[in-house]
Amino acid sequence: MPIRPQPAHKPTKASRLAVKVGISCGTNEDLLALRLGITGKTLRKHYRAEINFGKAMVGADLTESLFKMAMAKKDTPAKITAIIWAQKNLMRWADRISNEHANADGSPLVGNVTNVNIVTLPDNGRDPELVRRLTASAPPMKLIEGKVIKEAKEAS
Repeated sequence: MPIRPQPAHKPTKASRLAVKVGISCGTNEDLLALRLGITGKTLRKHYRAEINFGKAMVGADLTESLFKMAMAKKDTPAKITAIIWAQKNLMRWADRISNEHANADGSPLVGNVTNVNIVTLPDNGRDPELVRRLTASAPPMKLIEGKVIKEAKEAS
């Protein structure tokens, strides 16, 4: 018996609403397609606007909820997390890491700074033998504020 092609899918108001609501609730596109009796490719072809709208609704709702949480009068750990999220995502803030290298006395390093190696040892009291072995096999280093810093050669 030959395989007959299925008739072309025709979206209805009800199916468009189902896709919009399903996506806005976080339902997977392939599960929605299965519910409608079509493939994921057909769903994306005929319901692109509803998929985009549903995803935008989810994003807007989450953003609004986090913003309300960040602006709440009561201080909670969740509020702090929401504030950090808002600053990074809405205000384009970012974590910045700045490494400044200096000699033991605080004066700037002279010479080729790119050859300075900074090694942080696991000196947390759990494995003193490992610390002893690492410091014994390493080149001469100085301990500065809990960190071992390799001696930088002074420029001549």
